[in-house]
Amino acid sequence: MTSIHRSAYKHGVTPDEMFHAMRLHLRRFSNGNMTISIGPDFSGNLLEIGTFEEGDSFIIVHAMRAQEKYLR
Repeated sequence: MTSIHRSAYKHGVTPDEMFHAMRLHLRRFSNGNMTISIGPDFSGNLLEIGTFEEGDSFIIVHAMRAQEKYLR
């Protein structure tokens, strides 16, 4: 199960866009304790989605348009 923390809504990304980007991720890597997934929204814009793993579940804590540093 995946839940969304209120901090993930800060940049206006919708829950559907967050899940879409995670499902179709192009890259995924660890950034300390957080996992960052880079994937497209419905228009093809790349998003960065930050998650923490909690047992068998994930919590999305960060979502925004992908920063240049993640696109290199």
